[in-house]
Amino acid sequence: MTDALLTRLCELVSPPTSPLHSYGNWEDVQRSLGVTLPTDYKRMIDLFGQGVFRGCEHYSGLLITSFFRSAPAAKLADAAGAYLRTLDNLTYPVYPDVPGLLGLGAYADEDTISWYTEGPPDEWIIVYHDVETGLHEIKQVGILQLTISVLEETSVLHQMGVIKKGEMQGPHSFAPED
Repeated sequence: MTDALLTRLCELVSPPTSPLHSYGNWEDVQRSLGVTLPTDYKRMIDLFGQGVFRGCEHYSGLLITSFFRSAPAAKLADAAGAYLRTLDNLTYPVYPDVPGLLGLGAYADEDTISWYTEGPPDEWIIVYHDVETGLHEIKQVGILQLTISVLEETSVLHQMGVIKKGEMQGPHSFAPED
């Protein structure tokens, strides 16, 4: 399934020729974090690295972060956790607690995307925090599938009105980001 989803993503957006933060040792990253990361995330980072998926309007888009950046993975996760702890009415523990929220990205420069690290990694729920409507659990959808559905504007977030239709309308692009 991951291969088919990667193929679909590459049909929507060409991977960069020089991805940023796409190479490293996943075992070292996972040891630093104390958790095994989802397979689809690792494959996506291997191909695209860290960056922003955008629609034709170049709206600030969907940022997916990489744990292969220059700082140790646990420090990157701690920084995301520090922000998550500032959110009102947060009902989840936050990394380094496991299970807890582990940040992995953002949408529109203000909404956060995290995993809730409970159970097998390929079954983690995604927790999306919208500054206007609060927390939204996205179950049985990995980050690769969520990214595709955001680009195609068919995501559960679009269906609920959390992300407005037209913001990610194609053609799509990917901008590597440090």
